[in-house]
Amino acid sequence: MMPSNPVGPLEGRPPFLWVAAAFLFSFVCFFPNPALPLGDSTGLQAGQILALLSLPFVLISGLPKRQTLVLLLLLLPMLVSGYLVVLTGRALSNEVVLKSTIATVLVFLVLVPAGQVANKRYALPLLSGLAWGVMLNVAVGLYQVYSFARDEFPLPGLYQNPSFGSFITEDPESYALYVKRPFGIFPEPSAMAASIGPWLVLIVGLLLYPKLRHGMTLGLRVQLL
Repeated sequence: MMPSNPVGPLEGRPPFLWVAAAFLFSFVCFFPNPALPLGDSTGLQAGQILALLSLPFVLISGLPKRQTLVLLLLLLPMLVSGYLVVLTGRALSNEVVLKSTIATVLVFLVLVPAGQVANKRYALPLLSGLAWGVMLNVAVGLYQVYSFARDEFPLPGLYQNPSFGSFITEDPESYALYVKRPFGIFPEPSAMAASIGPWLVLIVGLLLYPKLRHGMTLGLRVQLL
């Protein structure tokens, strides 16, 4: 339970297990590679696996209302349309409809645990996981810059996710020879920019907001900077 009259947005002492889970959740969301293959064109990413594992605990502690409602609003039209297509015999392949439905559910399912930890009590571990995730991607990106300068593609075994069929994974040697754009642990440079960019804007806002900045430890400030 949260304190009835919290003094600041970062105060409160949640259980250590939830703190660790919040840190790990934000951290692994920056690792779309590698993924657990599910068929030829779907991969279960670390963030999705953690979301699935957290569901029993989220159900016990109570589903976040807004995120659960959003999840249902996103999934309901898809489930109804898929059911009607299969029921009326208009589906080119019932198997494809089923697989697409499951894959989409796995994508949106992350909203539930995200809603559970999107709480001011977990702001510090979430930000810490974010900072470590970004820093590790930066480190991999710098290593890629170094390797691309030598016409080499580093860590090819890391980029194993059937969800991301791209020139990078299909022909890494040509990418290292001709393109040479770093992309961290993401499937491509644009995906990295789209995923990390909004978080960088948030970090700047947090560092400029005195009340939040006051609650941060020195180590976290250094990480975010």
